[in-house]
Amino acid sequence: MRKGNKPMADAPSKRRWDKEHTVLISIKFQRKSDQDCIDFLEGKNKRDTICAALREYMENHKDQ
Repeated sequence: MRKGNKPMADAPSKRRWDKEHTVLISIKFQRKSDQDCIDFLEGKNKRDTICAALREYMENHKDQ
């Protein structure tokens, strides 16, 4: 906790930094049809795994 018991995530400077430097992308997976993807991502760093897969896909589909 920060000074005054205010969490860092609530600090105005943190919110400003997040707004300028990040974007939130959310994905919903269906347990019935996407269970293989859910299982694969379980326990992994999801951001790094998804970014690596996207970069590989983009590299292989430059002409499209």
